[in-house]
Amino acid sequence: MKSPYYINVNGAYGRGAYAAPEFPELSDLISHMDRLGIGQSVVYHNLARDLHPVHGNRYLMEDIKANPEYAGRIIPAFAVNPSMLAGEGEIESVEEALKSGEVSCLVLFPKTNRYTIVEIERVLEKFRAYKPVVLVDVTELNDVINAPDRAPSMDLEMLVTAAGHFPEINFVVRKVMWWQFSHMLDVLARTDNVYMDISWLHTRDAIKITQNEAGEGRLVFGLGAKCHNGAAIAGLAYAHISQQQMDDVAWNTFAGLLNEAGRRKAEAGMCSLSNTVGNTFWNDFIDGKGVTKAHVIDAHTHIGPFARSWIIPCNEFDGQIKEFEEDMARFGIDEVCSQSESELFGSPVRGNKELEQAVGNRKDRFHGNYVINPVYAELYTDEVLEQAFAGGYFKGLKMIPGYIGVDIRDERLDHIFRWADAHKLYILIHSWADPFGSADNIAEVSQKYPNMTFIIGHMGGPSKGREMCHRIAQDPKYKNIVFEFCGSFTTDIPVEESLKYIDYHRLVFGTDTVVHDVAWELGRLLSMDIPDEWLTEILGNNMKKIIDRSLS
Repeated sequence: MKSPYYINVNGAYGRGAYAAPEFPELSDLISHMDRLGIGQSVVYHNLARDLHPVHGNRYLMEDIKANPEYAGRIIPAFAVNPSMLAGEGEIESVEEALKSGEVSCLVLFPKTNRYTIVEIERVLEKFRAYKPVVLVDVTELNDVINAPDRAPSMDLEMLVTAAGHFPEINFVVRKVMWWQFSHMLDVLARTDNVYMDISWLHTRDAIKITQNEAGEGRLVFGLGAKCHNGAAIAGLAYAHISQQQMDDVAWNTFAGLLNEAGRRKAEAGMCSLSNTVGNTFWNDFIDGKGVTKAHVIDAHTHIGPFARSWIIPCNEFDGQIKEFEEDMARFGIDEVCSQSESELFGSPVRGNKELEQAVGNRKDRFHGNYVINPVYAELYTDEVLEQAFAGGYFKGLKMIPGYIGVDIRDERLDHIFRWADAHKLYILIHSWADPFGSADNIAEVSQKYPNMTFIIGHMGGPSKGREMCHRIAQDPKYKNIVFEFCGSFTTDIPVEESLKYIDYHRLVFGTDTVVHDVAWELGRLLSMDIPDEWLTEILGNNMKKIIDRSLS
């Protein structure tokens, strides 16, 4: 269930140098908070990152003073960097704000401002007595977690060291997603004063796992990107922890990290707001009632053991199917379409059979996406496919071109697609802006097989892929292409914006569970300002038509 009070720890606004801002003015950020019912936010000005800390910090305080009605809701964060040690009066400007109690949080940008964590220690030494909370985005840290193919830096190790050098200072690492999660669990386990926000924790039971691995009280609330909408609110509301623990994450823990002056200001400004989300699904959902007014089909799920640093509670077929059944009851999901992880990254053909056997007599609610791995294309003969689809469990195909490194247009797939086209199958394709499974590549293939339905997974992935989807959706020759929702949060293009280009009848709902958190993905959709009619179609009706057509 939702909490009464929230402090969002990753608020930012202002027109910086490197991208159009999500919130150009402070009032834009406040409006976003109001829409989602968020009372307070830590905030920095983007120019403190992109131009100069002192100037950006000054703009922030000027904007707060010009809008006194925001004062209790905004917890200002001042940017600092090592160059300030040589700047005239720059360190002193931060110290004055800390000493006066106006400011109790600092924010670091080591990647953007080209320094390492060890360099900032001389700056923090100047402010040790004020016990500020120090915030840093994980994307501003270690190359080994943000670009594994590049030589690693030691920023995370330096953070652990810095935390040891400054036990009176609390550090918050923000915007951690799945492939950085294991690194951060290790950091939390090795420190007492490093914390993590939940804004990008989109993996199953990440909140509970963090508590188990690092102890209670190590998580704080963050909204994430504007296009995430209420995903983090929903993820917290359905976390497998007590209501008191949820409330601690939402407000209490971060308030407790602040120094005495900061805590007093936070307590004075705490407020409980009603949201203004523009549909009738959202409030019931965050009150713990799931989806009650629509038939829901999760078009994109995985069952089987996971590698590549995914951290999930269960890696056994039977245990995961039980989790699915619990999720379906909890969230109001009526049907799921699953693919075998054992087939995606394991034994060809065998993995598909293992999944069908594990599902057993649940085929009225569980449907299969038959995985094809083009590395073994010769094994998927017409006879093998006929036998596989004869049992009624498998409804479509699934492929992950980018992971396997084989282009969706590869001629080895031709005989499989010819068979699928003859049987009017759909194929769900993991799509990213890579040379193998991009939306443009999929569109090219779709023209050769007009009877198939091509589902572009993740709405094409990052911004480049999403823009491809926009173009494809506007071209009538690609009428056999639809788009799938899950994992479409790695771009700053809101789905609401995409629905200006993509007819809502061509968008299907998926979660990417058993690894993604169902509440996080479902909450991201249900907190959008779109009509109930659109949500009803996206949640299930669109996919129902595709399934009914398959093998018809």
